[in-house]
Amino acid sequence: MNEARNVSARFDMSPESQPANGKAVVAGTARLKGNKLFVRVLCNGPSSCNGTVRVVAKARLGSGKPKGVQTSSAPFSLEPGVSTTLAIKLSRKAMHLLTSAKGLKARAVGTGIHPHPIRLKAHAR
Repeated sequence: MNEARNVSARFDMSPESQPANGKAVVAGTARLKGNKLFVRVLCNGPSSCNGTVRVVAKARLGSGKPKGVQTSSAPFSLEPGVSTTLAIKLSRKAMHLLTSAKGLKARAVGTGIHPHPIRLKAHAR
């Protein structure tokens, strides 16, 4: 520069450095018992966690293409550090797919949670 200039700057916090907004974590395994899927949820944020959990599964029946099924959803509202088990009711179609499938893959999704893969296990009778 060969003359005086006015410069202004604005500094905002990056999304990574802002405080967490209270997202919940879903356990890596969900249990299937009867017509319900039991999913454990933990609020790990510095503030309360609110949202809805649903499980989306893709399974291969025989040699066909994988079929997807979405379970019902279950709402949650938790204080920091608190966990609970949600019971998500399954439709007949979802029950059939989950109990007769091979190559089953499932994912917990929804609002207020960190989405990630989960394993589905049938409850021993």
